[in-house]
Amino acid sequence: DGLRGVAIAAVVLFHFPVTRNYLPGGLFGVGLFFVLSGFLVTPILAEQFDRRGRVSLGDFWGRVSLGDFYRRRAWRLLPALGAFLLVFVLADSLFGRSGWFASNPFGPPHQPGAPVPIGQALLGSGAALGYAYNFFLAHSVSMPSPLGHLWTLSVEGQFYAAWAIGAAFLLRRGPRVLAAVTCSLIALSAVAPFLAWDHGAAQNWIYFSTGPRVQQLLAGALLGEMWSRGALRRVPARVLSGTAAAGTGAIAYLMLEVGNVPLKYLGAFTIVAAGGCALVACLVDERSGKVARRLLGWRPLVWLGKRSYAVYLWHWPLAEWTNELPYAIGVPLGIGCSLVAAELSWRIIELPAQRLSKKRASDKASDKEEKVLAAVR
Repeated sequence: DGLRGVAIAAVVLFHFPVTRNYLPGGLFGVGLFFVLSGFLVTPILAEQFDRRGRVSLGDFWGRVSLGDFYRRRAWRLLPALGAFLLVFVLADSLFGRSGWFASNPFGPPHQPGAPVPIGQALLGSGAALGYAYNFFLAHSVSMPSPLGHLWTLSVEGQFYAAWAIGAAFLLRRGPRVLAAVTCSLIALSAVAPFLAWDHGAAQNWIYFSTGPRVQQLLAGALLGEMWSRGALRRVPARVLSGTAAAGTGAIAYLMLEVGNVPLKYLGAFTIVAAGGCALVACLVDERSGKVARRLLGWRPLVWLGKRSYAVYLWHWPLAEWTNELPYAIGVPLGIGCSLVAAELSWRIIELPAQRLSKKRASDKASDKEEKVLAAVR
């Protein structure tokens, strides 16, 4: 959660005017989210395979399965996203023609934005719910700018849909096959930007498409598989600490120094993938990372990390909606409203949805156990 807090702080500071001057590469924080996502989902499947020798598509006494995996992902992501999109569509129907509604913070200072027709707002909302938003941006299709940040959710949603099935298939063939295929896919994803670059003509495709980005998710997935198998224990603690320090330095350099230059598209994704994995590997190993865990365990960072999903949903439209105000007012107001909206989302929507998801899984498990006991009787 602390690492998530650092990542979302970098993204938010980059999206607001003035603050991004000190963090030109703040959007590399998105890569850290991708690494963490890949790392966290893979051990779930590996653990189930170790326990049962297979990965099923349905539930089995409430244990983790692909069906249960997708259900829990939906309960975790869709309620907050749906609420955000509902507010956005309602706001667009009322204020979509106002200049402040789509006033892009990356444009000229305090410049009014173009109107957002309700049809475009509905199209963008549908693309976001269908996890296809990045497809439109990758092909330079005009979409409502207050939803532009949702492309990252599409990349993750596509990864979840494909990787759970792919990992289940590969796990049956052994961890070596899984590792070999994953490394091959990472290499292809890392090479893709260089092949498509064409003197910068393919910037949008490289930046928004799942293909060039999936290396970060897969790198985290490979690390998650190694961790679940205990392979990290065979790596000396000094090596983990050293690589984590180097990775942290590389990511910090990208965030502090690298703006919209070719490195952003050619190689930086791979650097973030490697550096993020090195840092996570150090954090999850009990022999190393004590200082990093202490720093990342700072309560404000943990609080921010737990609410990072909602902060991410709300911060970009609020950056646009406050852009016409003087920066001394608009920036702190936009960031403050993002945090308030995230706290409300966390308490009113996300936590109840997670509790309901767990309760339904528990009830389903109990029902199945009762049926089995009745059959035995």
